[in-house]
Amino acid sequence: MHLSSSSIHDAAYQSFDSNDRLPAISVPTLIIHGEADWIFTPAHAETLAQRIPDAQLLMVPDAGHGVFLQAHERIIERLDRFLTA
Repeated sequence: MHLSSSSIHDAAYQSFDSNDRLPAISVPTLIIHGEADWIFTPAHAETLAQRIPDAQLLMVPDAGHGVFLQAHERIIERLDRFLTA
């Protein structure tokens, strides 16, 4: 049987849950997410930001799942501030 990458991804997404491990992350964390992402909605990023201690969230307006291509200049600027803080 041949499975598409989409069905494999969907099966993994449905069966894998690491939410209980998120509070154990103890390194500085910057979550970058596109506000218009329809694959992983903004609620997903907000949950990560709430569950990871001291996480920072950059929600990029007018960007979707391709946020790193769609807003690379803004992301590079924010990454620079995050990494040099």
